[in-house]
Amino acid sequence: MSDKKDQKITIIGDINAGHINFGEQTFHGTVTFNMGALPSAEDSVRDELEALYTQLADALATEPAENGQDVEAVEQLAQAALDEANKEQPNKMLLKVTGDGLVQAAKNLAKVTPIAVEIAKKLLLIG
Repeated sequence: MSDKKDQKITIIGDINAGHINFGEQTFHGTVTFNMGALPSAEDSVRDELEALYTQLADALATEPAENGQDVEAVEQLAQAALDEANKEQPNKMLLKVTGDGLVQAAKNLAKVTPIAVEIAKKLLLIG
């Protein structure tokens, strides 16, 4: 027989019932469990975006001063993309347009273009 302390119960969402069975245990009466939802796929994409944004900022910090306008454009577009992606209901079209603009702006900065492309791909997964 297994030790009861080693049993793990995972509940996702809300459960309201007169009785609930978990293995050999039964809960009677008014049983209410309120659990938070699991993170969505979009949450993991947003986490990846945050990491890419950090990589982008690090790469931009090493750009020479003569690339100042290009760096500023990439920074602004990346921030706009991140802000939109973190909204509760992000606008898919705006994410796509911002991602495309970010890639275009980054094309003059060889070190940051690959990161910008990855950000643009992730933006398409949100919304």
